[in-house]
Amino acid sequence: MLVAADINALFKRYLAGFIQQDLAVVASCYQTPCTLTTPEEMQYIVDDAQLECTLLEIFSQLSVANVAEIKVPYGSFDNINTELALVCLHWQFIDQSQQTFAEFCAFYHIESTSQGKAKIRHVISHDLSELKHLSTTINIGNN
Repeated sequence: MLVAADINALFKRYLAGFIQQDLAVVASCYQTPCTLTTPEEMQYIVDDAQLECTLLEIFSQLSVANVAEIKVPYGSFDNINTELALVCLHWQFIDQSQQTFAEFCAFYHIESTSQGKAKIRHVISHDLSELKHLSTTINIGNN
């Protein structure tokens, strides 16, 4: 069963990787194959090479938008079963002028791998109005 410490550790690493645009760190948070879904598209990522290309595109978008700060003011999760958890995070991307570039929530299916590590299997982004408060609150330490 995934516990708060597993989820916190995964998302602290994930957030730090995004802030530093560290491809290896962010990619290590995913289990491939995986899916990434936004309101515009759904991507089925078959392997690590495709995941890295997709993450580089995201990093490029953040750079072009001059994102200077990334915050996660709220997070929570529920265990679905002993190997799967659902996580909901509130994301804020702030540019160099301290204006909010993007604010949304994302839901993550987190899987406990055979090595006992928590990894992202699926992420879907939604409008912030869809933010849910699940049973266990997590604090990633960047709000």
